[in-house]
Amino acid sequence: MIENIDKLLDFVLRIEMFKKIEDIADYEGLKSAIIEKLTILRDVPNPQAHDAFPLIYHLDVAAMYPNIILTNRLQPVAIVNE
Repeated sequence: MIENIDKLLDFVLRIEMFKKIEDIADYEGLKSAIIEKLTILRDVPNPQAHDAFPLIYHLDVAAMYPNIILTNRLQPVAIVNE
C-alpha cells in the first residue's frame, strides 16, 4: 500500500469523496501521516504495542430467534403443540 499511496489517495478522493487533490489543503502532510501509520503497522509485529485494540462484536442470533418469531408472528414448524 505504501508504494501505491498516491494512486490510492487519488481513488479515495475522486471516487469516494468527490474531491480533487488540489482541494486538499495539506495533501503532503496527510500523505506522510498515512505513510507513517502504515509503516508502524508493518514494522510492529504486535499491534497491541501501540494501542490498536480491535473491537470485536458477537451477536447471539439464536437468542434473537424467539423474538423474531413473536415480532413477525411467524409460525415455524419447530413449535410443538401439546
